[in-house]
Amino acid sequence: MADMLSQDEIDALLGGSTSKDTSQASLSNKDKDEIVKLLDKAIGKASEVLSNLINKHVTIKYDSIDDENSISSILEEQSQLATKIDYKQGIKGESVLLVKMDDAKVIADLMMGTETSKDEEFSDLHLSAITEAISQMIGAKVTTIASIIGGKTDVNPPKTDKVSSISELEKMINLNDGIILINYYFLVDDMITSDLRLIMTVALAESIISKIKNAESDKNKNENNTININTNNSTEQDKKATLSVANEKNNVNVKTVQFSDMHSSIMQKQKENIDLIMDVPLEVTVELGRTHKSIKEILEFAPGTIIELNKIAGDPIDILVNGKFVAKGEVIVIDENFGIRITEIIDVKERI
Repeated sequence: MADMLSQDEIDALLGGSTSKDTSQASLSNKDKDEIVKLLDKAIGKASEVLSNLINKHVTIKYDSIDDENSISSILEEQSQLATKIDYKQGIKGESVLLVKMDDAKVIADLMMGTETSKDEEFSDLHLSAITEAISQMIGAKVTTIASIIGGKTDVNPPKTDKVSSISELEKMINLNDGIILINYYFLVDDMITSDLRLIMTVALAESIISKIKNAESDKNKNENNTININTNNSTEQDKKATLSVANEKNNVNVKTVQFSDMHSSIMQKQKENIDLIMDVPLEVTVELGRTHKSIKEILEFAPGTIIELNKIAGDPIDILVNGKFVAKGEVIVIDENFGIRITEIIDVKERI
């Protein structure tokens, strides 16, 4: 009998599971659809950011929603790089983005311009590169969410770490408060065919749903107010038009229309405006050329390093005024100083 559970222990166990089930049940299928729809747009922006960082085509597409029971099998399959996102303003709650360690290493290698090797271990340099990529992706995601739900949305600095077990993951997010697990297909050209997971607390999901409903309610109110205002204005305008027609019938006074000479006054005004800015100093810059380098190549810079630019010797160089491309020219020497002889003024249309 000593091995049997007491009534208090049974109640505690039942109470814990009931609380969890109730928390999960608080989100309807419609609410989940709204969450997925919003995150699709946000994740789309995040994939664009990653694509620009690694110069590869990136696709992140919604797959399915699971419960927390799937997390154990995910961690057993392969260790994950987990990034915690803690929302502190606008919406409240936590989420964790899970990326397979192998995928994280490939992304980091692409960012650093190094070849990917399966035998090479995941280093601190890899962690630094992938953390920067994920931080920028999260920034784009949060900005998109804020634009949809309205108002300012802010997060605490993301925290990234390797997790291999439920206990390690629970140090980042409380799995007992009720969570949603969203699966995404993750494709990077022909280099990665995998998946991402987003773990979201029910509290965060409910906060987002509340904001979405408030935004829709405000939109409907504004539309109704606009309709009422337009209706009232139309009524007033109709009354004024009726009175105006009645007055015109009683008293019609016809005069010849005379227009003042606007051209000369406008030209004079423009000249005065230009005179006001004649003494404003502008920065003139000469650009020999440009190029792109990977993070690895930049870290290897040293005295004597030669950087090849995109201009051929003898090509005219670009002249910029306040960062705007305005002319082309050639380098000359004046006494002991370099100078530029302008050879071509760029047309305004080409500048735009």
